[in-house]
Amino acid sequence: MKKLTGYLLALIFVVASCIPVVAAGSNDEDKDTQPPTFSSITLDKKLARPGDTIVVSADAVDDDSGVKSVTATFTHSDGNKSYPATLLLKSDPDIKEEFSGLLEIPADAPAGLYRLTRVALKDRENNAALYSAAYQEWDKSRGLFPLEHALSFTVGQAGTAPEPARCAVSEKNG
Repeated sequence: MKKLTGYLLALIFVVASCIPVVAAGSNDEDKDTQPPTFSSITLDKKLARPGDTIVVSADAVDDDSGVKSVTATFTHSDGNKSYPATLLLKSDPDIKEEFSGLLEIPADAPAGLYRLTRVALKDRENNAALYSAAYQEWDKSRGLFPLEHALSFTVGQAGTAPEPARCAVSEKNG
């Protein structure tokens, strides 16, 4: 009888170890597998000098777990200098996920035009999306997307006020 009980317990153990354990309330269909997206990105100014700070703001969304991080990178038109801005959540995520951060222009930053070249987002489940102007082929399954937002600013020479690239003056007829 002891031997039969031992065999039955061993059989129950083997069968039980083959059954997957699923936590109550969990469902793979409910797991967040989609990366976050962003709908807008803005700058508080378009002209700066070395040593200045520009406020970068973005609206980002992740319907399931919420957006964890947003980083926007601006690159000089010659491609040699890039400056990232890490954006932090500034609003109630239950209402709208608004992010804002400071882009610090180094004192030795070369003068010229800086364009938004990439936006990297990550959600709380570590799904990532990279929006880039550099990619020729997009792979949504790998989280690579085209950057369709044209945004730029100009850095003037140190010690001088930057001049606008274009200026129009019109006379008002009265």
